[in-house]
Amino acid sequence: MAFSEEVIFRGIIFQSLRERFGNIISIVIMSLFFSLAHFMNPNSTTMGLINIILAGILLSVLYISTESLWLAISFHFFWNLNQQLILGSNISGIDFGIQMFKLSAIGGSSSWLFGSSFGIEEGVLTTIILTILIFVSFRINKENPFIMATKFRIRNEESKLLNL
Repeated sequence: MAFSEEVIFRGIIFQSLRERFGNIISIVIMSLFFSLAHFMNPNSTTMGLINIILAGILLSVLYISTESLWLAISFHFFWNLNQQLILGSNISGIDFGIQMFKLSAIGGSSSWLFGSSFGIEEGVLTTIILTILIFVSFRINKENPFIMATKFRIRNEESKLLNL
């Protein structure tokens, strides 16, 4: 699921938005679309959808950092896997039934912190973690000279083809 979501959202839609609107506006629009795509999931909540917007921001920044889908796909995949397998939490309201452990705090009296039936994604702890990761990602997001050189080469070759 993470693979197909990243290919659709960051691989196709985000890149198209980015060409037209630039990074910041595209990140905001894409994150809202990403959250709306999870709106009809079972047990969706406002807090869960807010955290999915934050996850969309983080995944978009990870894509921009590398100009590759692989980091975003890997992060998304392991986020979902750890959520279900290690923590025993639903993934955006869906239980895939592959848990090794069950975090007893999920759905209990501290559901505001750890989430409930939508999963750990609706908890305040997830909001804090995603916010920290976004700030760290923005902070370390530097233009990679290798990526910039590759993009320049591609644009140069494309312009040669167009001028034939």
